[in-house]
Amino acid sequence: MDLFLEFRSSARGTLARVGILTREIRRYWNPDHDAIVDQAARDFEDKIEAINKQVTSEFRDECNALNEELRRVAEGVLSELRKKANDLFARMSEQLEARQPVFKPPEIEFEADEDPEPLLDSRRDYLEQLAAYKRFQGKSPPVINGEDDEDG
Repeated sequence: MDLFLEFRSSARGTLARVGILTREIRRYWNPDHDAIVDQAARDFEDKIEAINKQVTSEFRDECNALNEELRRVAEGVLSELRKKANDLFARMSEQLEARQPVFKPPEIEFEADEDPEPLLDSRRDYLEQLAAYKRFQGKSPPVINGEDDEDG
């Protein structure tokens, strides 16, 4: 029992020390710190954006002229490259066609294992085919016009 009381006393002392430490740390911490820093960062970003817009506006005409010149140069270069590429591809196509081999499949001798009673035989008429199908199913073929009639 004495050990339990000693533990409780020790735990209370530890918790009290943690409480004291927390209270002392809070004396040096501004609870509004994060909100103030976040607002300052947003204000700074707004200032940078305003400066970017201002400088971009001041140099807009020069940038547009440079972009137009770049577009004209690129069109000329691309046009010339397009001509060279078309010529190259045409010559390559000619060579590919000239060298194109002709595939001749090999003749393979093969003896099929013919079924004397195939499931489908297009030489049969409908009723003969139906009878073959019934035999395939293991059923008796249908009686057609009394052919299987013993009395007839």
